[in-house]
Amino acid sequence: PLACGPVPLDRVKVGVAEGERSYPAGTAAMADVHWSFATKEEPHLSDGPVWSLVSQEVQSIAGESAMHLSLQRSTYKLLLYTHFSDEGSLMPKETRCNACGLTPLLLTSDGFILLCRNSNSGSPWLTLPASCIMTAPSVAGVVAATLREVGPSLGDATVALASAHLLAVAEADDDAFDGLRHHLIVSVRLSVSAAEIQAGINEAVPESKAPRELQFVRHGQCDAAIAGEGLPRSVTLESALGGGLDLSVSARRALLLFEGLSHESRAQALLVTAAAS
Repeated sequence: PLACGPVPLDRVKVGVAEGERSYPAGTAAMADVHWSFATKEEPHLSDGPVWSLVSQEVQSIAGESAMHLSLQRSTYKLLLYTHFSDEGSLMPKETRCNACGLTPLLLTSDGFILLCRNSNSGSPWLTLPASCIMTAPSVAGVVAATLREVGPSLGDATVALASAHLLAVAEADDDAFDGLRHHLIVSVRLSVSAAEIQAGINEAVPESKAPRELQFVRHGQCDAAIAGEGLPRSVTLESALGGGLDLSVSARRALLLFEGLSHESRAQALLVTAAAS
């Protein structure tokens, strides 16, 4: 990781770099052409702001860790062109959009890490909520928006947001296949248990959408047991990372980061004392 926490979100300060991200001459015009074709094939596409990470710095304020992030604005249109077009693939990686993403790592009140996928899809397991693009220069704002999208099954969103910690700023591999060069990995401790989430996760899913399947991951500081009819089995963190689960790239990155946290850092992210964890 480029920087490690955990740092509570109220001590994560975000600055906005002056102006919009600059690109080589002609890029904007080519992006417009690419966008015109892309929207014909996928009419649902919508342009809007995306934010790239310019710099990150861990600081100490009154003896406590803080993190300062500098973000710069660009657009989804330019992200799509510079990362997903034939011409964009020829651009040096440092001249592409290289947007910043956010991966929420949710932990239930009884300590399980929460993963999700569409039922019977056979697709890789994702974090719930899934990773997303930073569309606003506010870490707390983007986390809050992702929690709202999942709905009330995650419990009190205000309580969850107050628990959030920035665990790390990570950099993608050279290819940044999804257009996201950097990733903010944020832990959130929920006020509801694994059993409560399982019971309510599909209540508000529209009929047009596939129901969601959950997977609970037990780590070394989680000694709870899932009990209840119809609940999915839990797996250990070691098993999930060792091939027991087909994980998405972002989910694997987040779990590896969590696995590498010290005993004290895990306890801080879990909102428990190290002695009790």
